[in-house]
Amino acid sequence: MAVMSFVLTAGLCAAAVVMHAPPAVVPLIAAVCAACPFFGTWELALALELLRSGKDDGRVHAIARLRQGLDKLPETEHPHGY
Repeated sequence: MAVMSFVLTAGLCAAAVVMHAPPAVVPLIAAVCAACPFFGTWELALALELLRSGKDDGRVHAIARLRQGLDKLPETEHPHGY
């Protein structure tokens, strides 16, 4: 996933340069393209550790409580009839 993020942001950066983006925007695009994969992988190690350990950090119970709350809501028709 990190590699795919890097490839996509590199493609975006290259497209901005090839399509002659305004000179003031190119550094901003380059900064965003460099930061997105970095921040995307920031929590990757923690996520992999949680998956490998099999520990529950409370999210499963939070999702179960959310679903219980949603089940209590009444069903309504869509305003446009979908």
